[in-house]
Amino acid sequence: MRILCLSVLACALGTVGKADVLYSFSYDAASGPLQSFAFSFTAPDFVTDVSSPPFTPFTLTDGSNRWTMTNDLIEVGGTGVGCFLFGTPLAQLTTIFGPCSFGVGGGDTQGAFVFATNGGLPSALGTYTSTDFTGVFATPGGGFKFMGPIGGSTDDTGSMTLIISSVPEPSTVTLLALGLLVLWPLPKRAYKPER
Repeated sequence: MRILCLSVLACALGTVGKADVLYSFSYDAASGPLQSFAFSFTAPDFVTDVSSPPFTPFTLTDGSNRWTMTNDLIEVGGTGVGCFLFGTPLAQLTTIFGPCSFGVGGGDTQGAFVFATNGGLPSALGTYTSTDFTGVFATPGGGFKFMGPIGGSTDDTGSMTLIISSVPEPSTVTLLALGLLVLWPLPKRAYKPER
């Protein structure tokens, strides 16, 4: 019986799919107009050009204004740069301004930013630091807050990092636990002949 259970477990483990890929972003403001923030999303595999993986909306703030990111676009720029764009509901994350660009308008709570990686979109686990990240955030009265070099040297502060890691599937952990139970020694029962 144990051999049968082990065979079934081995077949099940052989058919378990790949683990999801976790993309964890963080912005360390150091100084400047926006406060530090972090967010993440998972995808079934490495993201590809012109994709929009689902994510939980997250909010950026400068201490008094707030911008909630609800949209995303992943694409490859014309120079082979990988771009992760995030924006508020009315931000334009399309290629109408060219690859890896965005437009902000439609109100004082709109904004967007892009995190760029050299050599295209990452296709390996690891840590990626971007020196090319840019954000524009509309403020009441028609003003803007900037993140990165687009705002000039006074706003070119902080750093952005992307850590890509794998997430083990729950089914893998469950199957491993089942396998350990199958291998656990059973108590011996005393044999008593019937009379």
